[in-house]
Amino acid sequence: MRRRNFVWCGVAAGLLAAMPRTASADSAEAAIKVIADITAIQVTCRNLDVRPGIAFQYIESQGVRTVDVLPGCRRRADFEAAFAKASMIDRSELCSSIASKYAADLPGVIGER
Repeated sequence: MRRRNFVWCGVAAGLLAAMPRTASADSAEAAIKVIADITAIQVTCRNLDVRPGIAFQYIESQGVRTVDVLPGCRRRADFEAAFAKASMIDRSELCSSIASKYAADLPGVIGER
């Protein structure tokens, strides 16, 4: 299974990113936190419509390739740690103030159902 993930990462990286981009550690960590928070909102807040494609465009713009957060890829552990942290946030806070912040910061990523 691990080998298959490794192969998938390589194939996806080749197809999706012709030139690897570099990101500073701070911007990469912030981008991974954004995608983890938005994923937690999508899983937790059933009253919200989440469009993760916009969030993935954002992390790509910050130099983190989308394929890097897939299972078995190099940034997956960072994503899982950030997602675990986001999942521990109180549901009411996650679905209101944090969701509102991302809706304002990334127009179109979060809306009402």
